[in-house]
Amino acid sequence: MAAQQDVTQILDLGAAGDQQASAASAGTEAGSFNSALNRPTGSIPSGSTGFQPVASQVVTHEVALSSGGMGKSSKKTALIAIGAIFIGITALLLVGPFTVDEILGTLGFSEPEIPQPKVAPRKVVKAPDPLPTATRVGPGTPAAPKDDNVWSVIKNEMGDDLPELAAPLTADQESLLKDKLSHHFIYQQYVGVLEVSALRAKGSEELLRIALESKKFWTRMRALIGLADLGEDITDDDVKLALGDAHSELRARFFKRFEKSPCSLGCFYVTRAALSHLDELGRAQAIKVIAREKSEVRDLFMVAATYDKSDLVKSAAEEWLVYHSVDQTVRDDVKAAVSR
Repeated sequence: MAAQQDVTQILDLGAAGDQQASAASAGTEAGSFNSALNRPTGSIPSGSTGFQPVASQVVTHEVALSSGGMGKSSKKTALIAIGAIFIGITALLLVGPFTVDEILGTLGFSEPEIPQPKVAPRKVVKAPDPLPTATRVGPGTPAAPKDDNVWSVIKNEMGDDLPELAAPLTADQESLLKDKLSHHFIYQQYVGVLEVSALRAKGSEELLRIALESKKFWTRMRALIGLADLGEDITDDDVKLALGDAHSELRARFFKRFEKSPCSLGCFYVTRAALSHLDELGRAQAIKVIAREKSEVRDLFMVAATYDKSDLVKSAAEEWLVYHSVDQTVRDDVKAAVSR
């Protein structure tokens, strides 16, 4: 009777002809399923399928067994809500491109986001332009300002007469040396400068002027010394161009090499000329080189070093003066020049 009622109910819903046979079979299976559970099918409400009364009554029976005294309506409501959430999550995962975190966030179960502190954008501080009086030298950086005025009042002279220059370079020599000075290896350029300086040939100052524009500090300084050994006038701009933007320790190491190695007249002259452009580390090293020279100009600069504002430079000069006598007229001349 129940199966007949299920089939009649489904036919009332307007099922297609080919579906009525399966509906009748479904009604029979529903009745058998309910009988297996020892539960009556009861009457089926209009608009329901043959399986819904079974599921509804099974769930209601399980809730009644586990309610422990709670009201059937509240338990049923809670289970329906949980089922709805589960079905909704499953549907979102299957239908839309959502992640579990996005679904939980939509339902209000995700962890609250901790607001990140706002960091102010970093300000880019533009370096101030150099003073109008600064002279750009070397690779394009301003020359270091003179930090001691004692050397600006001491006259720098070559001292002893330079030896006679050698014969001019031959065409082959000049071509070979030009190739070395323009070589892509920095060391070959440096060697070329040393060779030109050692020849001391007439007319080789043009090659040394080219090397004075080199990117490397040691090459420029060697070219400057070579020009001085040729008897060329060394200007303050030439010294600043050779020193360029080399850092303090590099400059000091260059002059330290001549503390024990041979230093020509041009070498001593360039060392004295550089004093007004070096920091205290460089000046202290330069004084030790000047102390090796044997000429009256040496005594002049050693006494002048005792007026340097750096204790490091003063101590280097005073230590030398303890063991070397200097004419009093030299001391008086230095004192008069500094006091002006």
